Amino acid sequence: VSAEIDRIPVFVKAGSVIPMEESLQYACEETDAPFEFRVYPGKDAEFILYEDAGDDYGYEEGICNRISVTWEDAGKKLKVGSAKYDFPQSIRRRKCRVTTPESERVVEYQGEYMEISLS
Repeated sequence: VSAEIDRIPVFVKAGSVIPMEESLQYACEETDAPFEFRVYPGKDAEFILYEDAGDDYGYEEGICNRISVTWEDAGKKLKVGSAKYDFPQSIRRRKCRVTTPESERVVEYQGEYMEISLS
């Protein structure tokens, strides 16, 4: 692939969903910047987004979030599962930006299951 000298081409597998966060300086830093789900359409995808407090051993007792994230390519929907716990850097009660190369949608995630349509 040809590219200008100041640009680096990045190849991403179709059906990838990449969770992205503005740069944080430490584990428990709070931010009001939107959390981003960058979707590369072409196939279905699913993964578990893991969150914990980042500063203690509560995860050993199950105090953590395992949020299911599913991309349904045919319907252009991102499905985000529920989150039980609040942590300073959690995506719960934050704006989330869902982007594809063709579209963008910003929603507020309250910690409950939601479907975000990009069609």
